[in-house]
Amino acid sequence: MNIPAAFANIATALSNAGLGPYKPATASWPGQAVMDAGGSIATPGKPVSVSCMVQKDVATEAMRGEAGFVQTDVALYVLVSGVSRPIDSDATITREDETFAVQSVVLDPMATHWACRGRAVG
Repeated sequence: MNIPAAFANIATALSNAGLGPYKPATASWPGQAVMDAGGSIATPGKPVSVSCMVQKDVATEAMRGEAGFVQTDVALYVLVSGVSRPIDSDATITREDETFAVQSVVLDPMATHWACRGRAVG
């Protein structure tokens, strides 16, 4: 087992026991439409959704310094293990009854989680 998987297993087990900050969530991306030669949509894109575990927290100082930061932005920490697609700024993350558009994302040095700046949508 690698470090990200081991960390995710421990974090998930603790969270499932009510002792950790991670909660089940869904990361979603809009589909990529196929355009015809005239620029019209020939085939609409098929949206993609993957399950993940997410911790919500206050925005970090680094996030606060990013261009476009607003006071209502939050930090979202998404465990890497078990996620079949990397989190990017095209994603939205739904956790409990909240949905966030990912504004920025960095992979932590140990590759255990993505640190995302999220903005509430809806």
